[in-house]
Amino acid sequence: MKKMTKVPTIARQIASMTSAAIGSKAIGMIRGIILARVLGPTGYGTLNGLTLITTYSELSHLGTLNAMARDMPIAIGAGDRRGADHTGKVAFSFSVLTAALVAVVVICYALLADIALPLRVALVGMGLLVLSQRLLRYLQTRARVEMEFHLVALLRLGNVALQLILCVALAIPFGVVGAVFGILIAQAIVTLVGWRSFKKRITPVFDWKRLKPLMRLGLSLLWITSLYTVLNSIDRLLILKWLGTEQLGVYAIALLAVSLMAFVPCAVGQVISPRIMRAYGGGQSVTHLLRQPILLLSLLLPIIGGVGAAMVPFVITRLLPAYSGAIVPSQVLLLSYTPYAARSFAAEVLVASDLISRIAMLQIVGLVIAIAVCGSALMAGHGIVGVSCGMAAMYWFFGISILVAAERAVASPPMAVVRLLLRVILPTFWVAGWILVGYQVVNRLGFSTTDAEGVVILLVFLFVGAVPLLLGAWNQVRSLLLTNMKGAE
Repeated sequence: MKKMTKVPTIARQIASMTSAAIGSKAIGMIRGIILARVLGPTGYGTLNGLTLITTYSELSHLGTLNAMARDMPIAIGAGDRRGADHTGKVAFSFSVLTAALVAVVVICYALLADIALPLRVALVGMGLLVLSQRLLRYLQTRARVEMEFHLVALLRLGNVALQLILCVALAIPFGVVGAVFGILIAQAIVTLVGWRSFKKRITPVFDWKRLKPLMRLGLSLLWITSLYTVLNSIDRLLILKWLGTEQLGVYAIALLAVSLMAFVPCAVGQVISPRIMRAYGGGQSVTHLLRQPILLLSLLLPIIGGVGAAMVPFVITRLLPAYSGAIVPSQVLLLSYTPYAARSFAAEVLVASDLISRIAMLQIVGLVIAIAVCGSALMAGHGIVGVSCGMAAMYWFFGISILVAAERAVASPPMAVVRLLLRVILPTFWVAGWILVGYQVVNRLGFSTTDAEGVVILLVFLFVGAVPLLLGAWNQVRSLLLTNMKGAE
């Protein structure tokens, strides 16, 4: 009976997280489109520039939350429940303290710097948001470790739903400042409700003896977390430096489009990741936990990216005509994201195997590739289109390299690695080929992809080509449901 109860639990949790992710991304897309229309390219670019503060402030916990997310499931898998709880309390105390210090620095800068009043007020809001975000981040991480995925799903949906209401309501009269405080108020409300709903009681504990090894592991994990942060934001930093806030606002629409791709691996990863760590803690194999999700994503994500690439010209032309420059960057990022998305499961295996240095080495190479290609494109005058091509090159290199490193870590035979890589790579080219054929047909029939008729024809071609991928995805789902996933619970 144990075999029969494990997999339905996994399937139910993945379905719950995926549904929440779909809902949150849909609401986030609506919020982004409305804010882009309300604020305009310059205002929307300013808002995206301000969010870099919270992006980089996430590094202030010095890796303790990453160490907690690794150590707690391993301890639970080894039967040390008390030690796991103590680790969670120590990580909570230190991470909240460091976030408070960063918040104070941001607020002091806002009050003392010689800047315009609206920007000053927005920076104060961002300082408060740093602390609120840390509390929410800890709660989400701890709930994921405890496998309370329903709470993680509710926190995500509640946060974006409230942000949609409050951001739009405050951005219309107050612009960027209103949008910042809309995010802050929404996040504060969701965090408060989440803390009251969490089953575990969390009290601050300062234990240097436990904090020291946690920080030692955390700093090694922080290195790769920092590099991930830079990898995921280097495009925005380069655009902000070279092209200014208006072009950053246009490019932000491309990032909004590619976020559609991120929800599936994020949802699946939040369910699978703690199981990988618990399996390691119990001395069990994780090969099945690595390959099945990757094969499923490699079949589904190209279809999602293809649909997005087909619809982007129509959506932007009709809803956001001022952002027409985002059409090509959006399509490039959507059609190149699959390998990068699949890398998350492979990276978890490397972290659990204490092979963090391999991840860091590949991140550095990926960062060099992104800077070289993006910088060259900007100097050549290719603008945000060139930046998107640079990020696409980084996506492919880093995703494939991490996958190969993970397969070597679990001692897979070389031919098995080659077969897996082909199954990850080929679906993207298959979908891209059908889209190109669809474009030719649309043009020969005298339609345009910015017209409803042209989009419908393009989507028909895409779905005809996607039938083999959908059948393969269904087989992977059946395999996920029928296979006894060792160490799942």
